[in-house]
Amino acid sequence: MQSINQRNQFLDYTKGILIFLVVYGHIIQYVAYNGNGFFQDPVFKAIYIFHMPLFMAISGFISFSSIEKSTFFNITKKRFFNLIVPILSWSILYSITFCLIEKECTMHSFIRYLTNNITSNFWFLWALFMSIITIAFLKRFNYDKLYGIVLSFCVVLLIPDKGNIPLFKYTFPFFCIGYLLAQQKEHLELEVANKSKLLLTGALFLTISSYLLWNTKTYIYVSGMTNFWSVTLRYFTGFVASILVMQLVWKFYKFSSKSFRWFICEIGKGSLYIYILQTYFFTFASKFQYPLHHNFLFLLSIYPMSAFLLSFCLLQIGNFSERNALVSKLLFGRVSSGNQSIKQFNSNS
Repeated sequence: MQSINQRNQFLDYTKGILIFLVVYGHIIQYVAYNGNGFFQDPVFKAIYIFHMPLFMAISGFISFSSIEKSTFFNITKKRFFNLIVPILSWSILYSITFCLIEKECTMHSFIRYLTNNITSNFWFLWALFMSIITIAFLKRFNYDKLYGIVLSFCVVLLIPDKGNIPLFKYTFPFFCIGYLLAQQKEHLELEVANKSKLLLTGALFLTISSYLLWNTKTYIYVSGMTNFWSVTLRYFTGFVASILVMQLVWKFYKFSSKSFRWFICEIGKGSLYIYILQTYFFTFASKFQYPLHHNFLFLLSIYPMSAFLLSFCLLQIGNFSERNALVSKLLFGRVSSGNQSIKQFNSNS
């Protein structure tokens, strides 16, 4: 299908599409619907049935190399500074800011805001960190094979559903799928090249069927891990829709112009910046009311264009932060590297 370098560029391209969809989905949620009734929106549903599962699968695929090359202690230490330190830093900044805005600067209110932010915001980074250290632990004892990963998933399902644990349970198997696919990369590329039309047709049929069955209660945010039918449909839809989207994105990637491809790849490389910054952008944006409520024309035109523009602006803010090593390290878990953007969301370097 492609060389390793081309494949990495394709993954950056895919991450660029996915982080755009994250921003687009939040615009639908906080601008189009002002935080109410968005689960029924057909575009929102189309995005949310696959975007985080696929993001986690790509993270698992990319993480394979670093997990293979590093010890459990080193990978845990590195990912703690990459993923957890930014969560703590942003939570402290937000809590201080919110206390000042609300003029409620007591220690009790600060601790309440801080605790809520640490446990609630950036759930994907928490889930990614937990997924990486779980697989790295299995690798430590040479159990990072199919049987060991399936067993670990069964154990994860037994963890009590506290806080954001259901979100970890939801995304963890997709990380595992990405990791296992990376182990079989050469064989996988040959199989996909030979059966791409069959995969596309089957995935399209199954995705449409799953989309029609999906309802408000299917969302992880609504039903958690308590309803067997919702959990099963959620896993199945995330899997087949991710296959479909990867096939479609590959076709877009091949036929897109060099300039557009470069632009999307740059957004993909800076997806960590965009993910972190958009979280608080929409946290504050949700405080306002907007006159474009439920406008379907804007939903398919102004809102996606706004998502691209916002993604680009947030990327520039993230890139600018690299000029200061301390800011880059504390807020984004990265060491300053001049004016270059970070290489990947979950870099192997």
